[in-house]
Amino acid sequence: MNRLCTGALLCLLAHGPLHAQQTSTAASTEAATPRQGADQLSPVEVIGVGEDPFGAVVGYRAQRSATATRTDAPLERTPVSIQVLSEDLLRDTDTQDIATATRYVSGVAPSEGVTLISARESVVVRGFLQSDVYFDGFRLSAAPTFDLAGVERLEVLKGPASILYGQVEPGGILNIVSKRPLDTFGGQVEGEQGRFDSDRVTVDLHGSPDIPGVSGRLVGAREVDDSFRDFVFVERDFAMPTAAVKLGDRTELAMTYMRQDERRPFDEGVAFSVDGKPIADISTYLGEPATRGSDFDSDLATVRLEFAASEQVNIRVGMLDQRFLHDFEAFRPFLEPGEEPLPIPVLNQLAALNAIPGLGNLLAEVTDPVGPTEMSRFYDRTSIRFDARQYRADIEWDTAFLGLRHEFLLGVDHRDEDGFVDEFRGLDLIGPDGLFPQKIDIVNPEYGDAVPTQLTADGFSDTRQQFTGTFLQNRLRTPDERLNILLGLRYDQVDADERTLRAVDQLTSVANPTAPPPTPSVRSVEDDAFTYRAAALYEWTGWLSPFASFSTSFRPASIALQSQADEELDPETGVQYEIGGKFRLFDDRLGATLALYQIDKENVAIIDRSVAGGRVTNGGEFRSRGVEFDLSGNPIRGLDLLLNYGFTDSETIRSDVTPKGGSVRGVPRHAGGLVITYRLLDGVLRGLGGTVSYFASDERQGDNRNSFVLPSYTVTDAALFWGWRYNRTVITPRIGIANIFDEEYYVAGNSLASVVPGAPRTWVASLRVDF
Repeated sequence: MNRLCTGALLCLLAHGPLHAQQTSTAASTEAATPRQGADQLSPVEVIGVGEDPFGAVVGYRAQRSATATRTDAPLERTPVSIQVLSEDLLRDTDTQDIATATRYVSGVAPSEGVTLISARESVVVRGFLQSDVYFDGFRLSAAPTFDLAGVERLEVLKGPASILYGQVEPGGILNIVSKRPLDTFGGQVEGEQGRFDSDRVTVDLHGSPDIPGVSGRLVGAREVDDSFRDFVFVERDFAMPTAAVKLGDRTELAMTYMRQDERRPFDEGVAFSVDGKPIADISTYLGEPATRGSDFDSDLATVRLEFAASEQVNIRVGMLDQRFLHDFEAFRPFLEPGEEPLPIPVLNQLAALNAIPGLGNLLAEVTDPVGPTEMSRFYDRTSIRFDARQYRADIEWDTAFLGLRHEFLLGVDHRDEDGFVDEFRGLDLIGPDGLFPQKIDIVNPEYGDAVPTQLTADGFSDTRQQFTGTFLQNRLRTPDERLNILLGLRYDQVDADERTLRAVDQLTSVANPTAPPPTPSVRSVEDDAFTYRAAALYEWTGWLSPFASFSTSFRPASIALQSQADEELDPETGVQYEIGGKFRLFDDRLGATLALYQIDKENVAIIDRSVAGGRVTNGGEFRSRGVEFDLSGNPIRGLDLLLNYGFTDSETIRSDVTPKGGSVRGVPRHAGGLVITYRLLDGVLRGLGGTVSYFASDERQGDNRNSFVLPSYTVTDAALFWGWRYNRTVITPRIGIANIFDEEYYVAGNSLASVVPGAPRTWVASLRVDF
């Protein structure tokens, strides 16, 4: 299917001459008449009618979105918290990855920074880890560091989103809205060069061939970067052709194909001591440079069909086909600094059995096999593959009765996902220099370790998962649109099977020769759940609209945990209560959202250690409370502004890992950001401008055990640019400096052996041509 879509899209993009367009940079405030319902209610004000919910946002403030309702809805009249990051904002701040983009939304933080231990982009939203990213409303089974060249907008829907998206964490979701085809000729080409030998080229071309009703777009990027970290680099190629065909006046077919290849070392960051201090410089690489590192191969194709059956009824169907492959070879941390991969009693047992020749003689001479500034490592060669197919269909019916406007949405979606993992892991106990030869000196690392041969094992995991959901939603409005009510109900079914033989279990068996060898395990999970949403917003004055919402979420227990339980585990559930207000300030030139919320997550699978050997139960419970404020817009001519602040109180009520009252890792109690861009619009210096951005984060727990704390930090960036217009072409040189004050900071942590450092002071120069 992917080859077929690719060929068709490239043919559409390459066929015939294109027609000229001049890109507009002014905000659109056109008036329009809304579709009338069956009762033919009177026309009312429609907010942001000049903006497409899937298209470009002028400036930093979006007016409309489809992520929160799966329909075209004005943000100011949608009774939930949702924030939109525009392409203008991402470009002005030179944001190249999702981890950095989280600075610009309250209550959101990166989870793993630039590392990809789980082969997924992941963020923390309202105190809960969300390891799934969405692409045009479709869930991605896995994704490398997502290249933002093909992104029109990033949208964060806060709070439980199961009513529309099925099994998700209760904190919220991140939806990537891709660039759509355009029927007018235009585009841009940009080249960047920066510190640490970073080079990047992006191309964005769009237009229409000489075929009526056909439009297309081609986005591509090539990036080659070294890094402030020793031996670390990235090579990435990205391509996204897309096309749309109008099949008559009422029907449109759209197709998108995206491919991203990436190569880089497997980097898990730096090591910390228990007092929350880095053991070595942030440039220190603790892997093995000679290994292959990570190779990512990701592609996906989407097809969307929209049919306007009448003025009141719209039908939308879509599908996504995704393939993801991550092959890596690395020496990875084994436990934490100073810890031994096998305790001395186990080593003595192996020596007594003469399982490793020479081990007994060496043990007699060694008292401290791994020092406090050393870290044990193991060898890991793994191939991870996901094949996923998703289908969805929606019927939207706009009508009016009983004096209210109703927008009914009936939808169904289905996802098939197959996952394959093949792994080889190894550990040597003795070598020329003593015990655990793969250990590394964190302060003065020496490289060149060989692939282990003494304790080795192969493992695999094959999974098949099916998810099916059906939902009904109604968006009700009074004739004057001042009262907006959102109601929804969904039913989900989950069916999953897994066959697994983990390499780590086999290694444990090898280290304990008296134990029986492990055998492949076969597990199955079947689950279902209802989820709900009820929300209301009332336009009290022209500038203030209070809102309140109640929503629920669910997520089935993992197959691995299900096999360790004495009885079937219930799905994890989440409940959120939220109140807030939406503001229209400075004659509607600024928009703001203030929200207060509480989320309770229950039925979390944990290990009950009061039972001999441990038993998995549904006893875990977490809570998150917070206050969030987001503001964006264009308060005066030439000035774009974004401001956010989030207070998050993450609390563990019961867990087998995090202490009671503790916090989930990576959640700052206080965090906020500011972006200001000003450009001259008149005079000789027209087009000259600059951007200043500031972000501050409170300290965060470095791991789920709360064993150490990542320090608070602030980062300040700045840039200057000048856009020169020549006929219909605009040439914009730009120079930017990130982390102006060269602050040492840490983005995220996974354990004492894996902390992601932020980049030091970095400059980047670019030249962009728009035509």
